[in-house]
Amino acid sequence: MSQFIDNILKTKLLLLNKIKFIAVSNQIERAFLLIPDISGFTHFVNNTEIIHGVHIISELLESIIDNNILGLKVAEIEGDAVFFYRKGQMPSAQELYQQTEQMYIAFHQQLMLYERDRICSCGACSTVNNLKIKFISHYGDVVERTIYNHFQLMGSDVTLVHKLLKNNINENEYLLFSDNDHDKKLNNLPYWVKFESESSEYLGIGKVTYRFTSLKGLKKQIPVLTPRRKFESIDNPISTSISINVGIVDAFTFLTDLDSKALWMNGLKNVKYKPERIDRIGTLHDCILPLNTLHFESIENSISNDQMIYSEYAEASVLFPAFYQKFILNKIDENNCKLKVEIHFKGSFIKETMIRVGMKNVLKGSLKKFKKLCEKEPVSETVEQLKPELRRLRANKNKYAK
Repeated sequence: MSQFIDNILKTKLLLLNKIKFIAVSNQIERAFLLIPDISGFTHFVNNTEIIHGVHIISELLESIIDNNILGLKVAEIEGDAVFFYRKGQMPSAQELYQQTEQMYIAFHQQLMLYERDRICSCGACSTVNNLKIKFISHYGDVVERTIYNHFQLMGSDVTLVHKLLKNNINENEYLLFSDNDHDKKLNNLPYWVKFESESSEYLGIGKVTYRFTSLKGLKKQIPVLTPRRKFESIDNPISTSISINVGIVDAFTFLTDLDSKALWMNGLKNVKYKPERIDRIGTLHDCILPLNTLHFESIENSISNDQMIYSEYAEASVLFPAFYQKFILNKIDENNCKLKVEIHFKGSFIKETMIRVGMKNVLKGSLKKFKKLCEKEPVSETVEQLKPELRRLRANKNKYAK
């Protein structure tokens, strides 16, 4: 999976101009080296877990890069890590602590968002709270080279900083710096910095002594998340239900897959969203209808063994007042469940009355199509088999967007 992540992120970062390669000097120069490294993901085997794992790591690495406050350059995306460097003077100890705080807090804020707002229950999405981050820093000599149009930072100190990723530190999250990293001024340290010393033996290098500090104390600085929009119900919503001959988890997976929505929702021509992001609470997507576009926000997700609920909010549009829609899946047994859909309109009662009967008929037809598609076994393969049709729908998005 690491190579897959490398390819996606290199392309994405180049397109976003987040990596700015400079002229190659072929000279030995002094540089500060920093590697924020993410760990904690287990090995995933099914397609959904692998793809979602790639997206999660991609977003986490982007959050790290976006919180670079030292003017560091990205030398390489290395699987679950970013290799930063900056030529010239070594940052002060205080600057390094501030940079570590910034990236650490951004990383854990992203994890908190995943945990609170996740919709998917695959192995990747459900284990993000296991992810940790460590920072390896070093100051030494480097040479910038280009090999077959690929930028490469080289030198024995580049080798050393990567060797230091494997060490004898008995902590999950820490900042490590080699003994030549800092001036020896240890005054006015942040409250979370508590130095310890350690050493490791490396083949071809020998014994390397380094210092480190745990990052546990930084968790106090992670801000509380802003509350999400709440579901607003009415007394008499439009509703309909259907029994489905498939397990509740498979039905929920298919229900929350935005790519598949246009295949079963009557009248829906296409769904536009950011495919590089995993659908979660707060995610926005546009449903393209023949004469209208509905702007949706995912606002609720509740999962238990016997019931799964997913809710969306639609902004007011030319044809419809604002409304909430709730999908409620109840488990019947291991291979059967029941899906109920509720639509709660806001605003004018007259408007609601005019469309009530028609909307219910549309819902009934949609659920029949959903049932038919969902009962193809297994759900994950069904989604993959439908990808050519989904690509055709996406190709038409400009036509329907007008």
